[in-house]
Amino acid sequence: MDIPPESFGSDVRRCAMIIDEFDLEVAACVTVVCHPDIIAVALAYNANPADAPCIDDPARTEDYMADGVPFGTVLAGRIGQATVLVEPNGFGGTVPGALQAMSRLGRTASVFWNVNAVSKLSLAEDGVLLSGFELLGPEMRWGEQPQAWGRYLDGLTLGIDGSPYLCPTGLVAVERASSTRLSAAWFRRPDNLVMPVTY
Repeated sequence: MDIPPESFGSDVRRCAMIIDEFDLEVAACVTVVCHPDIIAVALAYNANPADAPCIDDPARTEDYMADGVPFGTVLAGRIGQATVLVEPNGFGGTVPGALQAMSRLGRTASVFWNVNAVSKLSLAEDGVLLSGFELLGPEMRWGEQPQAWGRYLDGLTLGIDGSPYLCPTGLVAVERASSTRLSAAWFRRPDNLVMPVTY
């Protein structure tokens, strides 16, 4: 991914670099749940912590991820009091039942994109989908409170004017809604878990 020009802001540029470094350009789902219990959040996401290859030896996480997060799995770890889940080529954070379950634990924000230019930004809380929309069509929102994303989008460029930088821009929106900040270092933390996902 080309790094966005200065007009897109430093956070969008940072997220573009993360997406590029960890080979998430083609398709990914990044979900943040404002709850620190990785196991509880993973179960709500439909991941299986019991099958995490590194659960008994967290130091193996870096070796296991030498070629990136494997397809069919989700990388989960904490940032402060939030749990972050990154699923390459997947969509677990957009499944309505999973969104409802995760948001009962805490506010949940998720961004998804794929190779067909399908994308989704979702915000849920207390078991309710508050607001969701396609990154290419931010004016067409759905949910119980369609405008709930509003304040988290200030200064961000979405829609056709944001292409081809919609993915990092959506990631910034998720960070804002969850009061988190992703970094390349987070992906390499040895206490993160990699676990399979089922739908």
